[in-house]
Amino acid sequence: MFFVHPDGTISTDVPITNASTRIDYERPKGPKVLNEISVSPTQNLTFRPDDALRQYDVLVAIDTNRKEVLDRDITATGIVVGQWVNSQRTKFRWRTPYCILMTDPAPPTEPLGWSVALSELMKDGEFKGTQDVGVVVDSDLSSLARYNTHETSLAHGYCLPPLATLLYASADVGTEFAANFLIRRADRVASRVLRHIEDGGIPVPPPKFHDRPFTSLTRLYSAQKGSE
Repeated sequence: MFFVHPDGTISTDVPITNASTRIDYERPKGPKVLNEISVSPTQNLTFRPDDALRQYDVLVAIDTNRKEVLDRDITATGIVVGQWVNSQRTKFRWRTPYCILMTDPAPPTEPLGWSVALSELMKDGEFKGTQDVGVVVDSDLSSLARYNTHETSLAHGYCLPPLATLLYASADVGTEFAANFLIRRADRVASRVLRHIEDGGIPVPPPKFHDRPFTSLTRLYSAQKGSE
């Protein structure tokens, strides 16, 4: 039996091994999922996606956009990091540490973007190995459970960090929810970089690597930040 409490949390007298909260709406071609947030059975279960995010110590939104420029395949991976600013975890600061530019990336480009971004962030100490990290993405919803259980690697041998969990949120709609707000910011960063590359404001890097799933990797730094 399940019990829904006035604060939105849920309790039950049956064992729970896997849980998530999902917001969607119906449309002619099928349901549109706004977000789906995994909830640890050891935490307070909730119907509210923003409350579900509180179980994570750090929030990271990663979105990769792709464009062909001068006969080169280019991807820009926008990254937004969210840090809680109060003990109740009801408010957070967000910032864009950098955007990752890759040339000639091997598919699948979205999981490759997540992999490279998480690897770079870990090297920089943006989160620790002991912290639970909620990684907000906007693609591959049907595959996220397999990635989260480490049933399969993300891309090209890259694995999800042990305490990181992939969470889904649409960058197109639902920005009243924190996860959607963060992924929208990441999408905008990536889109802006690709526009600058297309108009010549950022040069396309020459090939550098021959033994990686991309021929070059460049960090483009940003000063964008805010709070919610």
